[in-house]
Amino acid sequence: MTPPRTRRFDVGDHRLAYDVRGDGPDTVVLIPGLLMSRRMQGPLADELAATGLRVVTLDPLGTGESDRPADSSSYSMRGFAEQVVALLDELGVDRAVVYGTSAGSAMTLAVAAHAPDRLHGIVVEGPVLDRSILFATACAGVVLAGLTYGRPLAWLTARGAAALPRGFGLITDLTLDWLAQDARPSAAAMQGMIYTGFKPPKDVREQLRPPVLVIGYRYFDPIHRPADARGLVEEAPDARLLRARTWLELRSEPARLAPEIAGFVRACHAAGATANVVTA
Repeated sequence: MTPPRTRRFDVGDHRLAYDVRGDGPDTVVLIPGLLMSRRMQGPLADELAATGLRVVTLDPLGTGESDRPADSSSYSMRGFAEQVVALLDELGVDRAVVYGTSAGSAMTLAVAAHAPDRLHGIVVEGPVLDRSILFATACAGVVLAGLTYGRPLAWLTARGAAALPRGFGLITDLTLDWLAQDARPSAAAMQGMIYTGFKPPKDVREQLRPPVLVIGYRYFDPIHRPADARGLVEEAPDARLLRARTWLELRSEPARLAPEIAGFVRACHAAGATANVVTA
């Protein structure tokens, strides 16, 4: 497979990085989880591109190779939604399907809330909603406290993780990359996300306009509870459920679910194109 093409673009005063795989007419944008880089979505992106889709993996502000400001006011769910819209403008794409995992699913729902006219559909993997939010916020608070008040230890951990070799598998590499990040921007990003809310209100979820594919996990996960995935399917006007085993499956063995995800992306684009013709 052809290696991904890495590009960069400006959003306001900041520069973001993204990769493009494939050249198909239908575009899907993949957003990673909390403070993870776009590499997290690499295996799934490869599988989807192999089906003929154009697949774009984004490093949102504060992650990967994108800028990482240390001011918490730089981060908000509305801001992340605006970054995705700016990416679509950069790509010259009027509408796309946006796919987010965990915290990335919150960003995806933010795009659906603030810019539904730029979407043909969304994929929400591991949503963090009413049943998970207390535990997830508590965990995020512990991490934030450690990054803020334990900065010398975080600095030593980052130096050690950066010095360790990579190449022992994607999950190991992602973990080392996560630990190797500078604590101040990571803390600022987490603070901004906590303050602006990980989840959209129930009334917003009930009025989602684009079709939604919700990917829930079969095995219990306190941060991504299966009940939240089922609940979103019941709330959203046009949603269906797809089950992964755990969040690791689509990082390590995406081949089982990739065809169904690709089929959803194509169906959304086809329905959107038909709607545009009828409207015209």
